[in-house]
Amino acid sequence: MISMRRFLFTGVLFAFQLFFISHLAFSNSNSRIITNDTIDVNQRLKNYFNLIETDSINARLNLEIALKISKDIGFSAGIAESSSYLGTYYLDRFNLLKAQNYFEEALQASKKTGNKLLTAKTSNNLGTIFEKKGSYSEAISDYLYAYELFDSLNNESGISAITNNIGAIYYLLNEPKKAKNFFRISMQFKKRIGDSLSLIYIYQNLGNVYYDLWAYDSAKYYYNKCIDLSLGVNDQVSAGIAYNGLGFIAMTEKNVQLAKELFGRALYYSSEKNDYRNISSTYDNLGLLDYYSGNIDSAIYNFTKSLNISQQFGLREEMKNAYQHLSDSYSKSGNYESAYINLLNYINLQSELLTEKNSVSGIETLFLKQKQENKILELEKEKEKRKAQLTLILAFITILIISSVLLFNIYRIAQKSKHNNKIAALEKERFKSVIEAQELERKRIAEDLHDSVGQMLSLSKLQLSELLDYSGDIEEEQRQILRQSANIIDDACEEVRNISHNLMPGALIRSGLFSAVRDLIRKINAAGKINAILKNNVGNIRFSETLEISLFRIIQEIMNNTIKHSKASEIILTFNRYSDKGIDVSIHDNGIGFEPERIKYSQGIGWKNIYSRLAIINGSMNIKSIKDKGTDIYINIFL
Repeated sequence: MISMRRFLFTGVLFAFQLFFISHLAFSNSNSRIITNDTIDVNQRLKNYFNLIETDSINARLNLEIALKISKDIGFSAGIAESSSYLGTYYLDRFNLLKAQNYFEEALQASKKTGNKLLTAKTSNNLGTIFEKKGSYSEAISDYLYAYELFDSLNNESGISAITNNIGAIYYLLNEPKKAKNFFRISMQFKKRIGDSLSLIYIYQNLGNVYYDLWAYDSAKYYYNKCIDLSLGVNDQVSAGIAYNGLGFIAMTEKNVQLAKELFGRALYYSSEKNDYRNISSTYDNLGLLDYYSGNIDSAIYNFTKSLNISQQFGLREEMKNAYQHLSDSYSKSGNYESAYINLLNYINLQSELLTEKNSVSGIETLFLKQKQENKILELEKEKEKRKAQLTLILAFITILIISSVLLFNIYRIAQKSKHNNKIAALEKERFKSVIEAQELERKRIAEDLHDSVGQMLSLSKLQLSELLDYSGDIEEEQRQILRQSANIIDDACEEVRNISHNLMPGALIRSGLFSAVRDLIRKINAAGKINAILKNNVGNIRFSETLEISLFRIIQEIMNNTIKHSKASEIILTFNRYSDKGIDVSIHDNGIGFEPERIKYSQGIGWKNIYSRLAIINGSMNIKSIKDKGTDIYINIFL
């Protein structure tokens, strides 16, 4: 359904571009060269403007005669203006091929004259032609060239038009939010320069965008503003497009009767001005209305009318949608052969359009790049030729000031970066020292517990055992107390071993990381709360003591968090090695998952310790978690 909005949008874009073209045409109609022939050319250009509303045939004939005279005498300005207006004439009548030929001729001639305003206007017109043909890469190239020319002339009307056209490209690339931003910028320019008539097209564009964003109330608001303004100035093209948009919303809201009425108005106004794009769009929408109402024969009739019109005038977006809807309709009616043929046509055309759209992705990047390339350099050279010596001096001073500021900022940024790197290195060294000190103290306490407290408890147990083995006269009550004392000492010995092991696992010191991890997995499984699986694809290789201790602590902390919070029934720990440069650790559980972003706001020290240890051993960690589908933690250690 949303793809149908492209019908409405491209129609209003066409109307906006026609308005802009004709507006600029008036601003360039006064030629400057005075000879008998050039006077004749200029008079015929004036005749064109006087006749175009009442006698379009004679208006066109005056342009053709003016063009012929200009070519005969080599009058580039006359060629540029005559060709440009002839292009506008045929574009208004939807003859895209003739319009393109005249605009290309006008562009070459206007470049020769150095008339940047006419060159910009003509480049914008060519972009309009290519946009209608679905050649988006060529369209955006012409739009950007026109933008740079308008920008160099501080022509806000032209900048507003190009901003609108760029928004159009974003809209056709299915990015309505970005399109909306460009349309609003264009609207601000229009309001600032008092060009209220052009707001008709901005309102239409915003109505389309808000429809795609599912904001129907806002879409209706802008469509109605467009209708009110367009009918006030007898702009039947814009009125027809807006009625088509309102009809589409009514169809979406399942108000069939209102939709038919609005589509009828759209056809009426669009037919008055031969707006074939909107006529094709409206017939396609009527076909959709019939399709969803179950009137398949009537739907096929309307889709076919839309296709015929779009094929006649080379409207590829409209053809694509007509093919798609005809395929659906024929399939529903049981005519699978016709459905298949239309589907193939749709797929082929869709592929062509996607190729075009993909070639112009990243318009903002193109904007920035364009300012650094040859077209801008050429414009700057033209400006320099016309500048006086004072302007050159001011430019030099400005460049000197800017360069000084930039150099100072670069130096300050470099110094700040150097300082930050030094602080980061010191911080990392401090973390390393603190953690190494902690591990050394853990090791010392573990050894003291095992060698000192453990031996003392063992000696105490030995002495109690001798008392228990004593065959002399000891009352049963006293013997029971001795047994209980021996049991307590046994528990104390076990607790000391556990504490010692937690402080510094013996397997980690004796046999290395993988033995310690296997022992950790065994203990988790012995608890019976979760099934832990170890997959070691590395072997029993040894690493530095710092790396083994830090990586074990990281794994231990993650496993503890998983057991406490994940509600998982299974956890899988996997070791992999890639070349000689690193080791990968992945930890997967099938628990309830969590939001990794919450780690940033965690008040606990567990995750902070994990990241601190990772920084020390040149490691990184990536967490992917989906609600009710578990968590995957990936650790990469660079050796």
